[in-house]
Amino acid sequence: MMEDDYGEHEEDDFQIVEEIELDYDEDCNELAYAVEDLGVDGELTENDDDLVIQRDDSGLTFTKHSESVFAVDFDPSSRSHIVSGGEDNRAFVWKISDGSVKFLCDGHKDSVTCVKFSHDSKYVATGDMSGLIKVWSFTTGVEIWSFETSDLEWLLWHHGAHVLFAGTADGEFWMWKIPDGACKTFQSHGPKTTCAHLLNDGKRICVGYGDGSLKLWDLKNANYMFHVSGNYAHKTSTTCIDVNENYTLLASGSEDGILKLTHLGNGKVLGSIEAALIQEGDLSIESVAFCSILPVVLTGSLSGKLGIWDLTNQRIRQQCEHPAGVTKILCEGGMIFSACLDGILRLWDARSGNCEREWHGHSAPILDMAYSRLDACVFTSSDDKTVKRYSLAEPCR
Repeated sequence: MMEDDYGEHEEDDFQIVEEIELDYDEDCNELAYAVEDLGVDGELTENDDDLVIQRDDSGLTFTKHSESVFAVDFDPSSRSHIVSGGEDNRAFVWKISDGSVKFLCDGHKDSVTCVKFSHDSKYVATGDMSGLIKVWSFTTGVEIWSFETSDLEWLLWHHGAHVLFAGTADGEFWMWKIPDGACKTFQSHGPKTTCAHLLNDGKRICVGYGDGSLKLWDLKNANYMFHVSGNYAHKTSTTCIDVNENYTLLASGSEDGILKLTHLGNGKVLGSIEAALIQEGDLSIESVAFCSILPVVLTGSLSGKLGIWDLTNQRIRQQCEHPAGVTKILCEGGMIFSACLDGILRLWDARSGNCEREWHGHSAPILDMAYSRLDACVFTSSDDKTVKRYSLAEPCR
């Protein structure tokens, strides 16, 4: 595509699909979980507003944090370690096999909300709410670089180079070469930047903003290739984004429960769907993901709905019910993992929408999760101050 094709569009260059009326098929799978089913033999108690579950399906529990654990990531190279960050202003790098601490990432000024390994596990990045970002050598545990921005919203590594990205509450996002710190800044148009996704080509990044708009940026030139704004943008803050495998489609969710599908080639909005599946309450879509083996896109919302949406007709294919809000979803092949405010991790079949498995153990909401494909393990962090390891190979208790 020629460079001119990526310019900022006038309003008449866009054509938005009409709002879709959801048509629920009678055979749509709707699973309901009664509160008494959350514990063993229906036992569920309440203690200081936290769930107390009399069952633990995890193979390992990491307990070094003294407050809520907001973020977790695993090292993609050796697959031997986890990094976790929490409200206690600390991050730990620790061993997957036994939970022993390799090193402590200290010196943060506020809650550590972002933790990421570089693509080759050479570096670990940790970022706190105040905007202090630190990079550590995985081998030695020594801090090798740091930088202070405004309040931090997100943090991610390039998937093929030692390049770090961060988005901030003042609307700018940054790109640094690590460890020398060579920097490039991508300017704000006003609102904060809330989420981002680096495309597989490593040359473009999709960014969502607090005003509901979306931009596709060219990293080399620091120019945006399109800007979805105005009536074509979300009406509330963009919360999450994902891109399909052939880089043609961008899915974005918002605080008011709307899923938008945008063409990555020209920035035209192809669909707008009421994905929260309810009309009141907390509708925010917290996570969105494409499925690699089916023509569907997935949404998880605080309404407790996991929606499996057909990309062909943009209608609901399966609706998966949770007793509480969904905080994050991951899709691996035909498997969908959903993390929930009830502290339970669930596994769903993407084709049928059936719940195939549940892992209990957390006594408070799950806030983040990471999946190790080769080890078939899921790591979940929680408000209960722990990180747990769940294995697909191990039977639930």
